Amino acid sequence: MNYFESIGSFNSGKTSHKALTSKKSRGIITLTDQGLSFQSEKDKIINQIKIIDINNFYFKRRHNLHVIELEDIHGNSYSTHAMIKKNDTILASKYETENLFRHLTRIVLKKDKTIFFEVKSGFWNGLPNILNWKSNMESGIIILTEDYLSFKAYEKGEIRALYVLNINKIIPFLQKSTKMVQIEMSNKDLYTCIPLREKFGRQVPDKNKIDKFIELLNQVKMYKESEQLKLKDLEKERLDQIKSMIAVSTRLKLKMMRIALNLDEKIFTKKIFEWAKKFNFIIDGDYLIVNPEYISDFLQDLGEDQSLKVQCAFCQKFIEPNVRICPYCGVTL
Repeated sequence: MNYFESIGSFNSGKTSHKALTSKKSRGIITLTDQGLSFQSEKDKIINQIKIIDINNFYFKRRHNLHVIELEDIHGNSYSTHAMIKKNDTILASKYETENLFRHLTRIVLKKDKTIFFEVKSGFWNGLPNILNWKSNMESGIIILTEDYLSFKAYEKGEIRALYVLNINKIIPFLQKSTKMVQIEMSNKDLYTCIPLREKFGRQVPDKNKIDKFIELLNQVKMYKESEQLKLKDLEKERLDQIKSMIAVSTRLKLKMMRIALNLDEKIFTKKIFEWAKKFNFIIDGDYLIVNPEYISDFLQDLGEDQSLKVQCAFCQKFIEPNVRICPYCGVTL
């Protein structure tokens, strides 16, 4: 799927203004979820940059041009900008170049997740300057998914990705009649955001979007917390089943244990031998005979054992094997 396609200019390496505006660098820019490609107009050579290879990217003004600069993980650098055709003349376009930057940001930050909110934004590490809130503000794009509140600055490569489950407080506040939102993380780090829009070439607060942003951020936070509670309930249910079995008998049928723990046969077989060795249990045919002396240690180990869970292929977090949607990253498994 093409997210963006336009006439444009493309150069590799550190380029001059002359190279950026040269007809030799003109061609077609195409952006998909796999990468950014450029086919030159003159010799039809195709240059491609994979999304997974992009290290940093920027939206900068160079002379009278607005340009996207990219760096890949191999140390290569590129410059590109979109163009439009007007009255048989091809002109550089700030609007289309910014549109390309926005789509590129979406692809890099969403990581196969649904985007709930996207907006131009001001962003602060900490709080805005009391006298002039724009003086220490970074300008860029905010993307909210069910896992992360991410911010990509226009002119800096660093991406701030705030893990939703680590957000402690969401605090709306007014600074000189301008509504903003302060985000306090579980480690007490503070960040501040404000949606922005352009008005007569200037960035001003977008009053129509701030309340929606706060509402959605709170909703996503509550959703992720409820998923975590469900995960804990599943863990408790698994332990309670094993406790009930041990309370009746120290001779446990292996098949019943595996079903209670909802484990793959290979993983379960491996764990059985580990438990037998660690807790002095005996494997007797289709049964596990537990040592009463080590029951409490076994149950504690069972509650802490990450290997009883499966690893999400997307976020690498350990989750219950019967969960269909990862509670950490939201991907359907």
